[in-house]
Amino acid sequence: MTPTQFIRQVALKTGKAKAPRKIIEYRDFEYEDVEDEYCWLCGGKTEGKGRPIKKAIKGTFLDQPYARKKDSKSICKGCAFCLDSKNSSLRNYSILATEKGLQHPGRNEWRQILFNPPDPPFLAILSVSGQKHLHFKGGIAQDTNYYPILLEEMSVVIDKKKLSHITWLVEVLYSNGFSKTEIQEGKYKQHRIMEFGISRWEELEDKLKPYRPSGLMEVALYIAQEQENLVFEKKKEVYKTKKEDEGECITISKQKKEIKQLRLF
Repeated sequence: MTPTQFIRQVALKTGKAKAPRKIIEYRDFEYEDVEDEYCWLCGGKTEGKGRPIKKAIKGTFLDQPYARKKDSKSICKGCAFCLDSKNSSLRNYSILATEKGLQHPGRNEWRQILFNPPDPPFLAILSVSGQKHLHFKGGIAQDTNYYPILLEEMSVVIDKKKLSHITWLVEVLYSNGFSKTEIQEGKYKQHRIMEFGISRWEELEDKLKPYRPSGLMEVALYIAQEQENLVFEKKKEVYKTKKEDEGECITISKQKKEIKQLRLF
């Protein structure tokens, strides 16, 4: 089953999907007999039903290079459902599809979802612009520790343990006055470094630098939130953070070393 076919299946299973500040209702429609065995767009089996390309794909459709069966002239029921103008919410919102149903989580919900993913199979698509067809570009996850997601058009395989570590590093800096742009680019304002503490900043930046740039870093920056209950202290060369809302404690150890020269940038 392809991503669009999975989305159609779970959307029709629940009929309604929760989105930020609204509930969206999804309904199926009549399909036509099609002659091709495989879908032009997703490459899944059509089972003889769907829509011809000329009816399902508009001239303004810019994702033709993504088509997996370019010799086909048919669109499967899943792609026809996701591309239909009546289901434009599938383009406007993020998507979380599970066997229990379809949801459109807001940005502030993804942190909890990615750290505690649903039972597989599931499909996670994080829409940033809300203007692109992303559903057929995603991947269906089969594991809760290592799983694919789509951040806008960037495909990222999540290593949950590593993502948790990177997010922790980002949130320590973000919760102490640094902007996400500074963290993303590695270009910090000097007065923020001085206020935070050069030694502490240098240790965190050294840990964060290997992940920049990477898909996991981009995901961490997207989901990171300012944590009021974040505890950051250096004691016996061990950094700790406690997140009471998630019952989570992450400890990262570092061998003691002498810092010969402090680095500002």
